[in-house]
Amino acid sequence: LASFGSGTHISCRSQVTMNGTMRQKATLRRQNTTEDIKQFTSEVVDDISILKLEDSIKPTKEKFDTADFANGRNMSPLQERWNALTMLPSAFYCIYFLLSGKWEISDIEEDITLATNDRCVKSSLFPNVHAMPPLPVLCIALSLLLHNPLSFLYHWRYAVLLPPGLPRIEHWSRRLDTSGIHFSSAFIAYGTSGSLTYFVLNAIYNAVCIRFQFEKKIRPIRNRTCLLVSMLAYTTPIIWQGNKTCFASIWSILAIALWMFAAYPIGGWSHAAFHVFWWFVPPLLLEFACSLPVSQDQILMAARCSMPREE
Repeated sequence: LASFGSGTHISCRSQVTMNGTMRQKATLRRQNTTEDIKQFTSEVVDDISILKLEDSIKPTKEKFDTADFANGRNMSPLQERWNALTMLPSAFYCIYFLLSGKWEISDIEEDITLATNDRCVKSSLFPNVHAMPPLPVLCIALSLLLHNPLSFLYHWRYAVLLPPGLPRIEHWSRRLDTSGIHFSSAFIAYGTSGSLTYFVLNAIYNAVCIRFQFEKKIRPIRNRTCLLVSMLAYTTPIIWQGNKTCFASIWSILAIALWMFAAYPIGGWSHAAFHVFWWFVPPLLLEFACSLPVSQDQILMAARCSMPREE
């Protein structure tokens, strides 16, 4: 009995020790599990915080592309009026170039014979116009003239009346102004190439760009890229024709003008300065159009029509 009692006492004591050890292990496991849960919860919270931060950044980026872009280019009513007025000299020059007969100046060396009356122009109002100008010259001049009132309307009226920021760049008049540039670009492409195929390709491209202008959301970076590509498209034929000097002259001017437009180095007056630098581009385009082979027949016709007739 003593042995049995002693053994039983030892067994019970061992059991108590084992139970205590198990409880400690269970406690440690619970502690480890609790720490794991806390760590997992902390990681989930961190992930959620990162997602929220990314979501908060996305609207900011969109705001920079639209509202911040517009707010950074606000101009006073006086500056907008000057933006409109500086559009006029280019239009006046196009009219002068067509009606003064400046396009009739040519280096044609062949014998000039008297032309028949059916293809000549005789007008007391325009005595220097002896025939219809070549089609490339007409395309450049008339397309610039058609865009001019669209730009003048936006800058003179709506850019003054509308509140600054998004209401201005989202207004239909601003969209129409930019669309007018693309319309002109397509016809200038014919004026510098004399190719109907090249004109059609440019017309398709610029038509797509015009459609972009009337989407609900304005995308300034995309719209700027479209304009730049359209300019490259209508000046590239000048290189094809071998007139590198004319090409370099045009892009020297455009580089400064586009820098004024993009960087706004003199604040709200930068847009008017952009228009001023543009003044020197249409004369170069029109004179180049006169040098195209496709223009020579009509220039020769004007020279024949200008010859005095015997009574």
